[in-house]
Amino acid sequence: MSRPPRTPKEPLISGWLFCRYLIIGCYVGAATVGAAAWWFMAAHDGPKLSFYQLCSEGHSDFAGVQCSVLSPPTR
Repeated sequence: MSRPPRTPKEPLISGWLFCRYLIIGCYVGAATVGAAAWWFMAAHDGPKLSFYQLCSEGHSDFAGVQCSVLSPPTR
């Protein structure tokens, strides 16, 4: 309360703060996509897809892949 209020012309988010948010957002997004890709390709309980299968939408490439890993767990 010792400082006066912000002037209306002063931006809410400075250039540095925007850059910081952008870098952290890219890092979190890349980590999320990387973790999902790791689970689909390398995790012991994952479906063990290849990178090509993970990136393509072809139906014949998924022969033998069990879709049960993509359904919610039953209790």
